[in-house]
Amino acid sequence: MIIRGDQYHDLEEIIFIVIADFILFPDKSEYKSKHTIRDEDTNEHDLRDFYFIFTELPKFPKTKEGYLENIVESGSISLGMRMNPVKRS
Repeated sequence: MIIRGDQYHDLEEIIFIVIADFILFPDKSEYKSKHTIRDEDTNEHDLRDFYFIFTELPKFPKTKEGYLENIVESGSISLGMRMNPVKRS
């Protein structure tokens, strides 16, 4: 956390995690995508420690915890089971 007068480079990493039970990015085939913030005029990446991770549950390919590769997949499956998951075809 920073206080008034501090610089953004003093700020710790901030990750926004979105778990959606619907398709956000229909043109992407992967269930997880990472997005950063760029300056619209210069395309500079000033806020390097701010990023967004989107998990789209309908695209999630795994259903058995034994096949999980990392904690993000584990959390996505746990949350997907607790929420009303979208029916997969």
